[in-house]
Amino acid sequence: MGSDTSSRFVLPALLILCAVLRMFGLGHADFWYDEAYSLAESADLKGILSGELIGSDAPLFLVLLHGWRQLFDGEFALRLLSALFGVLAVAAVYCAAERLINQRTAIVAGTLAAVSPFFIYYAQELRVYSLLAFVTCGSLITL
Repeated sequence: MGSDTSSRFVLPALLILCAVLRMFGLGHADFWYDEAYSLAESADLKGILSGELIGSDAPLFLVLLHGWRQLFDGEFALRLLSALFGVLAVAAVYCAAERLINQRTAIVAGTLAAVSPFFIYYAQELRVYSLLAFVTCGSLITL
């Protein structure tokens, strides 16, 4: 098999590794104060959309969380939203590095992002952090 054939499997393998690392222990702890705050804010969709929520600095995340809450409940299921954005952030890192530099750099960058304790920790919190990482890294693809 040539390098083109094996390179098709790099990103899916990284994303599987990334998903496993982010979902391991996802629902073992109760919600932290700031996660509970996000949940409370996301309950008021009208307040989010009208801008009435004074402390809200992440309306897109709160709208998404509001919809997610309609489908799922519990620590694991609710934190899964952030974990999925964490996986998408790693995909965006890989794609941006491949587009801007080369595939070898993309593999290194994607691997570092997939196993980064920082990325894993914040992808397991029910906060805007992993959505922000995804949007930021995703925006690099457009350069």
